[in-house]
Amino acid sequence: MAEIQTNNLIVVSDLHCGDQMGLCPDKGCQLDQGGWYTPNTIQRKVWDYWNEFWCEWVPMVTRKEPYCVVVNGDALEGQHHGSTHQISPNKAIQLKLAYDILSPIAQSKKCLAFYMTRSTEAHVGPSAEQGNAQKP
Repeated sequence: MAEIQTNNLIVVSDLHCGDQMGLCPDKGCQLDQGGWYTPNTIQRKVWDYWNEFWCEWVPMVTRKEPYCVVVNGDALEGQHHGSTHQISPNKAIQLKLAYDILSPIAQSKKCLAFYMTRSTEAHVGPSAEQGNAQKP
């Protein structure tokens, strides 16, 4: 593996995509029975902050230089501890939501490398089998 040279490391965590209070784009997401989830007021506000972070803050603090990104856990909500607040218990929907949010960042010309930690078992299952950062 080639050595990556950068002055900038952007670290985010705990997106909890798939939770009714987790990160969700304004467009929402399609559910497995054909319905559509629409983000709530808090999710819309957090989405605005997310966009401000990537569109304004990151370019400012990196001086528009390239950077590496680390998603440090809990990108997905999963279904844990008997919780009932997921957008859907379908892990494929949660994974697609996270992918749709994170892939533009990972594919950005400014992003030299993109890393994800495995997350906790509560959110991605034993051995992180539900949290693989692959396109669904």
